[in-house]
Amino acid sequence: MEPAVPSPRLVRFETFEVDLRAGELRKAGVRVKLPGQPFQVLAILLESPGEVVTREELRKRLWPDTFVDVDHNLNTAINKIREVLGDSAESPRFVETLPRRGYRFIEPLTPLPAERQPAMQSSHVRRYVTVGAALLFLLALSGAAFLKWRLARRAADPSAIRSLAVLPLANLSADPSEQYLVDGLTEELTSEISQLHSLRVISRTSTMQYRDTQKRAPEIAKELQADVLIEGSILQVNDRVRITAKLIHGPSDTHLWSKRYERDLRNVIALQHEIASDIAREVRISLGPQEQAHLARAREVIPEVHEAYLRGRFHLQNGSKASIYRALDYFQQAIEKDVEYAPAYAGVADAYTAMRSTYAAPSEVMPKAKAAALKAVALDETLPEPHVSLGGVLMFYDYDWPNAEREFQRALDIRPSYAEAHDYYAMFLVANRRFQAAVDEILRARQLDPASGLIAADAAWVFYLKRDYDQLMEQAKGAVELAPNYWLGHLQLGLAYEKKGDFARALQELEEARRMDDNSAILEMLAGTYAAAGRPDEARRITEEMVERSTKRYICAYEVATTYAGLKDRESAFLWLRKSLDERADCSPWIAADPKLDPLRTDPRFQDLLRRLGLPQ
Repeated sequence: MEPAVPSPRLVRFETFEVDLRAGELRKAGVRVKLPGQPFQVLAILLESPGEVVTREELRKRLWPDTFVDVDHNLNTAINKIREVLGDSAESPRFVETLPRRGYRFIEPLTPLPAERQPAMQSSHVRRYVTVGAALLFLLALSGAAFLKWRLARRAADPSAIRSLAVLPLANLSADPSEQYLVDGLTEELTSEISQLHSLRVISRTSTMQYRDTQKRAPEIAKELQADVLIEGSILQVNDRVRITAKLIHGPSDTHLWSKRYERDLRNVIALQHEIASDIAREVRISLGPQEQAHLARAREVIPEVHEAYLRGRFHLQNGSKASIYRALDYFQQAIEKDVEYAPAYAGVADAYTAMRSTYAAPSEVMPKAKAAALKAVALDETLPEPHVSLGGVLMFYDYDWPNAEREFQRALDIRPSYAEAHDYYAMFLVANRRFQAAVDEILRARQLDPASGLIAADAAWVFYLKRDYDQLMEQAKGAVELAPNYWLGHLQLGLAYEKKGDFARALQELEEARRMDDNSAILEMLAGTYAAAGRPDEARRITEEMVERSTKRYICAYEVATTYAGLKDRESAFLWLRKSLDERADCSPWIAADPKLDPLRTDPRFQDLLRRLGLPQ
């Protein structure tokens, strides 16, 4: 029987040397005490340098048939390894923690020359052959692992990095009420990096789904189509904040860079700028004058002001009426403490814009949104958010098309990876019947925010107005898949089936949308589908229901007008279209392109409406 090939014995990294068979760790030739279990963990990590070893793999290797507190034992072992190696969890040199996944040994190993391997005494020639084979195996194994690590690093050549995603930063605080801070700083860091024009930066909306995920980096990178990922953590202690950031090459799961930052809360903006600058340097991006000027400029912020602002953004994302009003309250608190804090005014503009039509008549909120956006731009012209809010008011309320386009373009000039700006600009372009440009913009928005059900539904709307009903179907199905409980995707899918003549499935999707949110947009589509299916009585009943609702609360008059158009009632349709323009309803911009209004286009009154709107005829 052939003797077993011995396992590798000596491994060296930096000034350390590990004797795997003797169970010894030496530093500069001097033995360093490392207890049994931590040593076993280190030995397992050294088997695959540069690769992630999952917690589950470690459990199977160390405690295969024993019930133990794995998390506690592993944390204790890793902490001991770091203590002995002089390593740090926040800025690792040797052992890196990948939250919720495992650990990785990130320092390259140094293959030892053959004469450094301990000699083995034996009187049998075959034993010498076995020892030689073992030494060759050790060198090959170490060399292969090192080569694999180097190839992974080569695959992550900075010149090939074109896209990046900031994953949700881990909250190291034991207080879950601090989550608003973690989410807010994650969003702000994403926004800062988005201003690097050479990178495509994935929107926070798409990356937040990976909080507490068990997915590995290659899977996440593939889903987001990102070359590199940023992982990290945040810890706030009193008036100081510590952020650890790590750059990972997604496809190969290779650690590229990490650094720990610590600042006073007043300097949190400067901290974010520093991280963005460091990342630009690591991926070898040449910064233009505009980017350099932005990163060099970072005013101090009063901690209480920044906290109120982040709390406002946190609540605004919920989208409910109560949450929007709560967000407004926090933004106002920030303004009261610092009347020159531009982001808070941008937040106010976004909050009022979010209320339009759904929770309030446009006339009640859009002038307030415009005033707040103008104030934000006056205080800090380099903020992209108020430019988008202002462009939205100019488009959906003022019908000021040239200035609206100027604002959207300015936002994208500041932040090319701003998905919401691309989305708004696509809506502007399709309203003006610039269809191919609209398609380009909405597909760019989808690329930047691939998990957004709203943007997917907006993409369906662009293709509907373009009358590309095959793409309408594809985008609507994608929207439902991304957000099955969001009514807008089901509405767009119902519209797609209606355009394909499948009225039964169209009504099924629209009724599903109505179960989620019984709003007037869904009633509009239901009435239109019944009319197209040759069921005018049902269409008329729903239209009358919409008219009745309009006497009690705001309903977009445009939506009522399209139902009358479907019923071939021209007089009522024009009556409600004029009412829509008089009220400056935010649905009105679709008049030039909406197929639902085709029965009215030959009427001279229709051209008058287009002239009032300033849209192409």
